[in-house]
Order: sequence, then C-alpha cells, then structure tokens
Amino acid sequence: MSFLRRDFALIRAASLFFKTPSGSIRRTGMPTSQRQVPGNVLSQLLDPIGRMMPLSFARELASLRATPEIQARLDELADKSTEGELTVEEEAEYAAYVDAIDVISLLQAKARSAIARQPNP
Repeated sequence: MSFLRRDFALIRAASLFFKTPSGSIRRTGMPTSQRQVPGNVLSQLLDPIGRMMPLSFARELASLRATPEIQARLDELADKSTEGELTVEEEAEYAAYVDAIDVISLLQAKARSAIARQPNP
C-alpha cells in the first residue's frame, strides 16, 4: 500500500517531521499510479496505539526529528523531484521516505494527543 497522497492536513502534519529548506514537502514527480489509502483510514487503524502509548514514549516520539543526514538526502531527492530528474531508484527511495513520513506523522499526532490527555499537575 502507498500513502503518497493525503489530504492537506496530513501533508501539513508531515511537514512537522521533515521539511525542505522552504519549509514544505515537495511531492512533484512522485508516482501516482500506486494504490492510495485515505489518511483517516490509517489514522483510525492507529488509534489503539495512541490510546495505550506510555507518556514517556509519547514525549520522545512527538519530539522525533530526522537526522541531518536523512534530512539532507530528503532535500536532495525533493529538489531532483521538483526538477523532474529522479532516477527510477531515487523515485522509489523518495516514495519510501514519503511513506515513512506519513506513518511517523500520524504516530506523532497520536503521541501529541496522548500528551494532551494527561492531567496538568
């Protein structure tokens, strides 16, 4: 399954994890022929994880960011995608990053919800 295309809210959520220098995730040139799953379906499937997530794990997950090396590679692939210069291998790599970002972003949203549900001391 591919999670390449999402509604605007999910793309915005993904930008909290990985950002290009301009502050957005560019998806130009990504394959559109792959099967697509609406973001709300995946979110619903991940709801139980959010409800049972320990607070310490939720805090760490919510603050998770890409390493500088991963961010640099993603920026490079995004630039090449924008210019239409991705090789077949790079297109697959970029798609894998975008898929991972989508899942991580949803998990981070669940983590933020778990944190928000905690009573204030």
